[in-house]
Amino acid sequence: MRTAKLIPLFIFIVFLQACLETTQIEKLAIINTRGVDLIDEGEKRMIETTLVPYIFDPNAPDMTSLLTGRGHTIKQARVEAEKQSPYPLVPGKINIEFYGREAAESGILPFLNTLVRDATVSDIMQLAVTNQTAREILEIEQQSVELNRTKYLQDLISKEVEKGTLPPITLQFFTRLVQQVGIDPILPVIDVVDGKPTLTGAAAFRADQYVASISVKESFMANLLRQRLRGTPIDVGVPRENYLDEIIAYKGEPSEIEDSIYLSLMLNTGKGKIKIVDSDSLAFKADITMKLELLETSIPMDIKSEDTSRKFERDIEKYFVREYENLFAKLQEVNSDALGLGRKYITSRKGSKTTNKEWMEKYQDAKIEFDIDVTIVNFGAID
Repeated sequence: MRTAKLIPLFIFIVFLQACLETTQIEKLAIINTRGVDLIDEGEKRMIETTLVPYIFDPNAPDMTSLLTGRGHTIKQARVEAEKQSPYPLVPGKINIEFYGREAAESGILPFLNTLVRDATVSDIMQLAVTNQTAREILEIEQQSVELNRTKYLQDLISKEVEKGTLPPITLQFFTRLVQQVGIDPILPVIDVVDGKPTLTGAAAFRADQYVASISVKESFMANLLRQRLRGTPIDVGVPRENYLDEIIAYKGEPSEIEDSIYLSLMLNTGKGKIKIVDSDSLAFKADITMKLELLETSIPMDIKSEDTSRKFERDIEKYFVREYENLFAKLQEVNSDALGLGRKYITSRKGSKTTNKEWMEKYQDAKIEFDIDVTIVNFGAID
C-alpha cells in the first residue's frame, strides 16, 4: 500500500526533471587555453586574461577565437572577455594555462585558486611560463598554427615530459609541490622564436614564484634526481685533446678547430638519489647513474677499444659534475630548492616540523657533492 502511494510521486519527479532548463553545448564557448598577465592600466595593477575557447556551434564562423579581458580578479577579467563572445564562456575544459613573466614572478597560486576549487577543471591541466606576455604567445600561436592551437601547445610540452627533459607540469603536481616543504616546482618556458611558439628553457620556482631561468638540459638534470628516466636525448662536450688518436683526419678539414668534441647520446636508463651526509652541517651527496648509447660525434672518429669508451665515460662524468655544481649554485643564489634537498633533510629528522621559511634559511648554508657514474652500453665506429 505504501509503495502504491509513492508511485505517483516518482512519476511527478520524472516529469519535473524533463521540464528543467538545459544548456546545449552548441550554445557554449569552452575555454581550452588561458593566458594570464599583469599589466599597468593608469595607476592600477590589473590582471589581463587571454582566452582561446572552442565553439561547438556548426553555424559559427570560426571554431576557435581569441578573447581578452581585464579585471582586478581572474573572474572579472573573464567576464570582460565574454563581452567579445556571442556564447557564454565556460572554464571547465582548460587544457593549458600560460603565465607571462611578470605574473609568474609575482606568484601564480592566486590565479590557480579558482581553478583548484572548480570541480570541473581537470587536475592534469598543464601549466607553462613565457618570458614574454601570455597574450603575445597566444596571438602569435593563433597566427602561425592553422590546426588545433591548444593541441599544438599541449603536444609541444607533452613530448618533453615523456622524454624526461621536463618533470610533470600538471596543476595537481604543481600545487602539491608548492604545499610541500623542501622541494620547488619547475615549469616549461615557451617563447616566440622565428614567429613560432618554441620551448626555450624551463622556469625554476621558489614556492609559486618564478625566480630563475634554467636550460632544458638543466631541467632534465633536476628531473633525474626526482625519478628514473629512459629514452632522453643528451648532448655533451668532451675535450678534443683527449682523443687525438681516435680522430679521423680528412682533407679539407676546417681551419678553425674547436677545443671540444660534441657527443649525441641517448639515455638508456638513468636515476639519481640525494642522501644527507651530515644534517648538522647540511652536507648532502647526490649519487647519479646513467647508462648511455653513443649515437654521433661532431667529428669523424674511429672508436675501436674499450679504453676509448672508458675515456668517454670519465669525461662525461666530469662534464655532468660541473653542470650539476653550476646548476646548484644558480638555484641556491635565488633560494630555489628545485633539486629537493629540503625534502631529504626533513625526512631524515623524524618528527620535524620544519617550515618552508625555516628551511629556506638553512638552505643557504647547504653543500652538496655530486657523484656521477656513467656507462656507455653501445658504441662503435661513429661518423
